[in-house]
Amino acid sequence: MGVDSSGITLLSGAKRLGVDFTRTLTLGRQEFFPRRSELKDVFKHMGVQENAEDFLRANGYADGFFRLLGAQELMSLDYSTYEGATIIHDLNEPLPAKWRETATVVFDGGTLEHVFNIPQALRTCMELVTIGGHFIQVTMANNFLGHGFWQLSPELVFRTFARENGFETSVVLLHEVISGGRWYQVVDPAEAKSRVQLCNCQPTCMLTIAKRVARVEMFSRPPLQSDYQAAWSGTSDFAPVYAPAPSYRRMVPEFLVRALKPLVRDWSLFGLGWDQKYFRRLDAAAVAQGRFTR
Repeated sequence: MGVDSSGITLLSGAKRLGVDFTRTLTLGRQEFFPRRSELKDVFKHMGVQENAEDFLRANGYADGFFRLLGAQELMSLDYSTYEGATIIHDLNEPLPAKWRETATVVFDGGTLEHVFNIPQALRTCMELVTIGGHFIQVTMANNFLGHGFWQLSPELVFRTFARENGFETSVVLLHEVISGGRWYQVVDPAEAKSRVQLCNCQPTCMLTIAKRVARVEMFSRPPLQSDYQAAWSGTSDFAPVYAPAPSYRRMVPEFLVRALKPLVRDWSLFGLGWDQKYFRRLDAAAVAQGRFTR
């Protein structure tokens, strides 16, 4: 669990969107390990007069960075006391009422994919957020097999952080976890009227900003996947349910894949795997400045 280069870029963008970090709660104590060059860039976008190298040396945990974002109270929730969490709670279990609406920001820097009871864990995160507050997440999407119990999908985020559960999804992003990795804003499958699928070649994380807008009974009805919901309700303008996901291996002959594999670091350079109908390309500066497409 920690705040890496992806995390600082997202958090900077969240600040520019007006997210209130006054009372910040993290799932576990967050270690702090962004690349120095990217921390320097984020400081520039934030208007922070800090030396990135000195800041990294002085901050093994992300507390100092959250204070730069405006956190006046820092809390952490964990299964045990081993890193000094302020709230000890098992995310597999319901949240005690006394901790509901505790934080203006709840930040998951890589915890939920390790929790078996993922519906309950999501509900707990949502209940922790104050009305008008935000849930912010960096989690595993593609090519992290074995990292945890789950690799999560945009469909899950859009259907969970929805009006019927008292939330609005502000933005969902995908980011390739490599130096210079690309950023993409993800289209809601319900808006795209199709499954939004990706078969790519790099470890990829999913990043979310969602706002709590109402106090309602969460999951009074379990979320339904948008294409199935459309099929069951008779909506006819969705793409076929079993439309195949884009894949360079279906688009490039196998002999050419074998020949080029030692030379090509990233097949998405050729536009393979990232369908622009569903994934809108952004640069890191746009993310750090909160400049997302509408």
